[in-house]
Amino acid sequence: TECRAVDARSIIARNNSPDIPFKQSINPYQGCEHGCVYCYARPSHSYLDLSPGLDFETQIFYKPNAAAQLLTQWESKSYTCKPITIGANTDPYQPAEKTFEVTRQLLELFEPRVPSSASRLKTMEILARNGIPTSALLAPLIPAINDHEIEAILSAVVDAGAIQAHYIFLRLPHEVLDIFTDWLTAHFP
Repeated sequence: TECRAVDARSIIARNNSPDIPFKQSINPYQGCEHGCVYCYARPSHSYLDLSPGLDFETQIFYKPNAAAQLLTQWESKSYTCKPITIGANTDPYQPAEKTFEVTRQLLELFEPRVPSSASRLKTMEILARNGIPTSALLAPLIPAINDHEIEAILSAVVDAGAIQAHYIFLRLPHEVLDIFTDWLTAHFP
């Protein structure tokens, strides 16, 4: 895996899609070392003239100036405060985060109580224990086959009612259809 720094000109991405439950997001990374074959973010690598297949998990781009860009955008007179989703495109806690800490720097701006070494589950536990701010919604990626598996995973993580759980059905882009179909055939015939 090769990780490359890319300075972001802007850090908050906006969307108007009716099937996505948020309007603003920050993606600290492009590409993801986990390499999930069903990932809807894979086609983003084709915009860089890279393969959505193997390059997606071996060519990771990180934004070292993400926190500085966020502060700049927040301080802009034209900025309107709205909820921001972190890591909607790729996992903000992928292995590169251990080295580059881009997500940690962003979380420190949002919630000073989250320690820098927190894992996904630890972050959820801390926020639940301290009372989740009304402006925060945690939406971890949970790859599961059915509702029973999703419920079992969520119940193991948080107390009932501590965190509202929502999920979005898989959105499979055309570019990864063959990759995903091959994976399904091999693992779930």
